[in-house]
This record gives sequence, C-alpha cells and structure tokens, in this order.
Amino acid sequence: MRRKVIVRKEGELWDSCWPLIQSDDGTLHVEQKADYRGGTHHERVVPINDFLREDGPPPRWLQPLIDRMFDDA
Repeated sequence: MRRKVIVRKEGELWDSCWPLIQSDDGTLHVEQKADYRGGTHHERVVPINDFLREDGPPPRWLQPLIDRMFDDA
C-alpha cells in the first residue's frame, strides 16, 4: 500500500489531512483525518470516485494531480 498526503489544512478548531491511498490491488482511495481541539478525532476512507463527487477544497486539489497524469497522452 502506498500513501501521499494531497491536502493538509490547519485551523483554529481543527487540523486535517487527506492522504491518497493506493492499495496493493491498485485501487485508489482517499482518507480523511481530522483532529479537533477538544480531543475529538474523525477518520474515514472513501473510494476516489466517491471523493471526487464531493464538494469542497480537497477534491479540487486532487483533480490537477489526476490531470497531470494524462499530460503526455
């Protein structure tokens, strides 16, 4: 399994990061980790296709990475 953090955000109330994960079988997933100042921790893993359909900054950060993969096509 391989991982690469595609977005890291820090705020007054929380810190979060979104690693892109390539499983041993080649499938791609995105993990979301968030630590809140009160001590709460949230974590989830979703298939890349579901993640790209979501609104918000993290999918926008991932799209240019995917586009660069096909620059020479």
